Amino acid sequence: MKTLRDFIWFGLALGVLGIGMAIYFLIAPPDPNATPTCNHRPMSQGDLCVVHSSTGTYTESYDEMKNKPGGRGRAVALGLIGVAITGGASYGLYRTRP
Repeated sequence: MKTLRDFIWFGLALGVLGIGMAIYFLIAPPDPNATPTCNHRPMSQGDLCVVHSSTGTYTESYDEMKNKPGGRGRAVALGLIGVAITGGASYGLYRTRP
């Protein structure tokens, strides 16, 4: 039968895996074959994308969007989840120590 510590070690490994995947998404180059999107719509050569942000409004060309690194939102989400799971599992190991 599995003990609580076995499940905690599994959670710790899962959290570290999430942090590792977040780091990969942060440093991975963009897919060269992917079609860039603007507001969830595919762009074609010559299109301009109007981007509204808290710092103002600006436009980006098709080539700028194609070379833009992707996955930052996924990386942040995976990193936060990984840190939370790793922290919880570490605390669980601390609380269940012999």
